[in-house]
Amino acid sequence: MAMADIGKRIRDRRAYGRVPKDGWLEQAMRENFGAPVGVDALGVGSIVVMHFGAGQADHVGIVGAHPFGGWRLIHAYAPWRKVVEHRLDDVWRDRITEVYEP
Repeated sequence: MAMADIGKRIRDRRAYGRVPKDGWLEQAMRENFGAPVGVDALGVGSIVVMHFGAGQADHVGIVGAHPFGGWRLIHAYAPWRKVVEHRLDDVWRDRITEVYEP
């Protein structure tokens, strides 16, 4: 829904299924946003691709500014069954595999 709100789309729904496979998620992100930028380019509005498993990209979030400094992460978090915002700490930052600028 967030992609549609900014005029982007994912052609192949397998790219963002419960468990994306074979690089479909990364391919969909590149089709919509171009080449990823380095993690050092992280900023407000950056779109991050993350992994929860064995290094395979399987999750997407948006970076925002934390009110007390640093970054926060906005994403749909399945264990809580809702969209959440929290500090982008080292644990979450280590999950980032790619960063895109919209």
